Amino acid sequence: MSRTSFLIFGLLLFTLVPVGHAQFEELTLRLPNQSNMLILFDVEKIMASPIAQKEGWRENHENLASSGLLLIPPASTRFAMAASVDFEIGHSVWEAAVMDLQYEPSMPRVAAKYGGTVDEIAKLKAAMLPSDTCVVQFGKRIAGVMVPGNRQRVAQWVEQVYSANRVNPLSAYLREAENFAERNAQVIMALDLNHVYSRGAMRHAVGESAALKGKDVDLDALADVLASIKGITLGVSVKNNVTGAVKVDFEKDVSIMKDFAKELLLEALANHGAMINEFRDWKTTVTANRVMISGPLYQSGRQRIMSLVETPPGLQAKASASSEEGTEEQKKKLTALATQQYFNQLTQLVRDLLSQREGGQTSGQIGIWYQKYARRIDNLPILNVDKDLVDFGSHVSSQLRQSETAMKGIGARSAVRQSNLGNVSSVDYAYAGGGGYRYGRWGGWSGSGFAYGYRNDAQTALSLKGQERARIETQERIRGNTSANLIMQGVEAEFGEMRRHLTEKYDVEFKGL
Repeated sequence: MSRTSFLIFGLLLFTLVPVGHAQFEELTLRLPNQSNMLILFDVEKIMASPIAQKEGWRENHENLASSGLLLIPPASTRFAMAASVDFEIGHSVWEAAVMDLQYEPSMPRVAAKYGGTVDEIAKLKAAMLPSDTCVVQFGKRIAGVMVPGNRQRVAQWVEQVYSANRVNPLSAYLREAENFAERNAQVIMALDLNHVYSRGAMRHAVGESAALKGKDVDLDALADVLASIKGITLGVSVKNNVTGAVKVDFEKDVSIMKDFAKELLLEALANHGAMINEFRDWKTTVTANRVMISGPLYQSGRQRIMSLVETPPGLQAKASASSEEGTEEQKKKLTALATQQYFNQLTQLVRDLLSQREGGQTSGQIGIWYQKYARRIDNLPILNVDKDLVDFGSHVSSQLRQSETAMKGIGARSAVRQSNLGNVSSVDYAYAGGGGYRYGRWGGWSGSGFAYGYRNDAQTALSLKGQERARIETQERIRGNTSANLIMQGVEAEFGEMRRHLTEKYDVEFKGL
């Protein structure tokens, strides 16, 4: 299954109860047309939860949002996000969010905070940010954010919202998600997968599945069931701790997979780089048309899930936002504080990536996070931050993208080399011995021992071709991982240098990796 089909998951659904449609309608009516992903947050309930109060989420909201621990922008009360996901490439074409705020945002201040420019789009005040993000002001306390910030697409979005014949832009599956939520849960997320997968694609996938090896299952029947997938709802319940669940809905009965549903789901997640460590220990429930896993979510897991979508920027300017006010000493203290916050957030993101490698995950399982975390770094507030550190952050972001490219290219390079093997039905080869040189269909190599022979055997040829494919895959995996590791080792060393530089410059402690 597509990586993105499991990126954003929904609510712990022990009991579904209706939620007032008007609760989010004011926001969802302002979302763009043709979305296939929806995320809704009841921010006030999240902030009122025991864990949020214990860990000071409200007081530290902006830092948590910037570092990826919370998707919710600071000082928002309700939040709705939609996206158009291209399942062929496994990435969103665009992501857009609309939020109620506790204040009236200022587009000039938003632009200044992130180093962007002010604009006016379809008669609405807007800010264009350097992270390819556009912010528009829909109302006095309602703001919208779109990524990427393509100006023409944003203008089309605004015109859709104010169209005279405007109707609910959500699909039937997403409207169902809008209308339902679990009792006492604060988050609901959904992905519409209707008509995404063909039976043929599913039949190929289950035929290659390691999770199904040795299982007594009718693969044709299983492919029919998987191709009937309607969508996924996923979410988080925030109380004394944080719990979550993945709910996958199908048109057809799923009892055929009840004995291996979790293994199949986890394999799909791992193969497409969206694996969260906690998933392995989650409880599985299989009913007539649904597969669900549920369990606790810890800090790292929350951060990685939230990193799968873009965190809208915080739009509220602090009272002391301008470094042009106050004495030189006050300005230096302000810069030191902003720089320290930026460095801490940058460190937290890179540390989490390094911990994933140390945890033994494969390149396919963690490759997606490099690009996502690079965007997180791009979105960190830079107002009053030391210029050397801002430049360093851009450099780290670039290095993460290079690491992702190195790992992403493993499959492509393997495929190109394997395609050059051609179609071989027979093989001629001879072994010349005496510890000298051997020659075969696949090239020459040196070695010891003595053997001599001649074969013209299709089965042997296919066997050797399979061995060569495996060798190519191993070589390219080592090559890609080595390149990524070397890049990250350089980043680690540069972090130490930057930490020393900033500590000496501002005479305050900057914590390292």
